[in-house]
Amino acid sequence: MMLPTRQDHARPETNASQVSNNSHKEQTSFTLESILDKIRDCPGLSTHLSYVPEGSKLDFQDPGRSLALSLDHLIHRRLKVGTFRADGDTMKRSVYAYVHGQYASHDGAKRNKVSYFPTNRDKLSPQDVKKVVFERPFQGIDNLRSDYGQQKLRFLILFYFLEARYLEEVEFLVDGFHGLRKAIEEISEKNQAVQSRPVRVEAMKSSETTGKTSAACGTIRAFTEDTKVKWPRKRQRQERDTGSHNGSGILGPYSAQEVEISDQVVQITRALEAKYRPVIAEDNALKARTEELEDLARKVEQTSKTALDNAEKADTAWHEATTALESLRNESCTLRCATAKLKQAHDQVRKEYSSSLQQSHALTKELDRSKKSCEAEQKARKALEKEQIVMQNEMDKIEKLLDGEQEARKAMEAEKVKIQDELAQLKAFRDQFLQLTAPLKDLGKMA
Repeated sequence: MMLPTRQDHARPETNASQVSNNSHKEQTSFTLESILDKIRDCPGLSTHLSYVPEGSKLDFQDPGRSLALSLDHLIHRRLKVGTFRADGDTMKRSVYAYVHGQYASHDGAKRNKVSYFPTNRDKLSPQDVKKVVFERPFQGIDNLRSDYGQQKLRFLILFYFLEARYLEEVEFLVDGFHGLRKAIEEISEKNQAVQSRPVRVEAMKSSETTGKTSAACGTIRAFTEDTKVKWPRKRQRQERDTGSHNGSGILGPYSAQEVEISDQVVQITRALEAKYRPVIAEDNALKARTEELEDLARKVEQTSKTALDNAEKADTAWHEATTALESLRNESCTLRCATAKLKQAHDQVRKEYSSSLQQSHALTKELDRSKKSCEAEQKARKALEKEQIVMQNEMDKIEKLLDGEQEARKAMEAEKVKIQDELAQLKAFRDQFLQLTAPLKDLGKMA
């Protein structure tokens, strides 16, 4: 089964309307096994896939009570793909991919949609998705800010959900496999530029130039290409799955027939196997040690990430405390202004009271009324004095609160210094760890 030829600028389907407009194209449900078969059928794609990390190495999480649970036919699992900082936001937030479906009354739900949600925020728009800082391996896809780059990313995420067994199958146009193939090739090319070893373990490795396959078995068989002979796919799968010595072990769609080989070739081949068996064993041991070191590095990175998260939380708490302190200062200024106004009013009352006393000799007829007025003024003054005492008590309370806030701020600054010291120690440990693992990396390259 060969893929139809397409140009690199071709675009896979993007939504349900395009699917209906392209109803003349083949629409197929793909399982993990069928996609892997198509990968084996494409020359060189199996090699490219060996440089793409496995789904078990990625960060799949339980979303819990997530905002994304409102999506139709949601897979209750999320995959971390990168980070995003919204406009006006001071913190970077992790971005997770959710796989869900779109209900269609004639054929049910098709779980081939991918939506992106930052932590504790609403769904990202297509324009915001293009601003996400993607992590490995997704950052290896070319032109992620374009629509076609987003489609390649979608097919790769669907493949990872299939590989992790959170999806049984996905349904999309056959053209969608072209986007997945391009994503695998682009990530592989970038990974091969910085590392010499594949990151996936393959049971068998085939030679695309001769049509021969080397397998870990005692019986050695040779094959010659015959373009006239076509083996059925059913037999090809049976031979590959049973692992029988009578099978060809060919992974790709090669047509072949057996030819006789001499005992001398068999002896030479077995001698070579015996010669390089210790090297292979040493290489396997080195791979196991490398995996242990990678696990340790991931633990160190997780510890560093936890410390950074704690530092961010402390910084946020310090910012909130500073804001509260500024609010208290503003309230204190308001109370001081009110006290000044009350004092001015009190002075004004005293002036009026003095004026009334000076006029009491001239206004004998209004003496009684003036006395009542004076009594009222005295009562008002007493009320103002009581109110002034209450305000003074409030001022004392506010000053105590300000003192407490200053002490809390000093404690938070001390905690921040402590966290920074812990980060410095983690950095020193990471540098020491890198120095210790450098000889192992050199030994791996020599091997």
